[in-house]
Amino acid sequence: MDDDKVYLAKLASASQCYGLPYGYFGLICWGLSIVTISLTFANISLLTLWKCCQPSYKSLQLYLALPITALMVGPTVYTCLRCSAEWPVVFLAIGQLAPWSFKMLNDGFQSYKKSPTKKTRDKFYLIIGSFTTPVLTILGWVGFSTLSFYVREHWMWVIFVGGLVVPPLVIGVIWMSCGGELESATFCRMVLTIMLFIVASFHIVGSDILLARLTNNWSGLASTGAGLTSSIIFFVAKRIVFLVAT
Repeated sequence: MDDDKVYLAKLASASQCYGLPYGYFGLICWGLSIVTISLTFANISLLTLWKCCQPSYKSLQLYLALPITALMVGPTVYTCLRCSAEWPVVFLAIGQLAPWSFKMLNDGFQSYKKSPTKKTRDKFYLIIGSFTTPVLTILGWVGFSTLSFYVREHWMWVIFVGGLVVPPLVIGVIWMSCGGELESATFCRMVLTIMLFIVASFHIVGSDILLARLTNNWSGLASTGAGLTSSIIFFVAKRIVFLVAT
């Protein structure tokens, strides 16, 4: 037990190096990801609402997506290097990219399915998203599960139930209810996609709360200039990584 307390104190100190959104800042970031994904079913983007209900959804051009993605991966690498002494924290940081990869997968799928011309970039997004989403999801859950073993707080079970138990049950209900009409039932497809997103990324909600408690910093804004800059860059890049192309 004493060893656990020593490790938690060490972990709290190491968490100060975290250069990605957490606490309230991280929870807002995660919530906006759900909103952004939901809007693809209305063929609109969160940052281009004036294009509401266009005939087809268009994913972002590669020449814009690649540098924006680099702006998001950069803060993650920065955090991993600064927190390299604690591998669970590194896994948490890498898992923060799960919403990005899922958004890539979903945008590629929605655009490819709805567009009259099957674009190569949509296939590229589908392939990359299909590969990276499971990897980032597993790393995020492993990191959070490892830290949960040491912290042992009752609220953490809510994260596991909310992320790994409830969504599969909802998915099963939707699948039985909609059945063969799933393709035409837009609302059912949207809920199904959101449930899959929760499975892939709900560990982020847990890590946001956990890091806020460990650091006693619920705002989620890093105390150092470099860490604050890193988290803001990550937040902004994550919001604009998939704009609707003009």
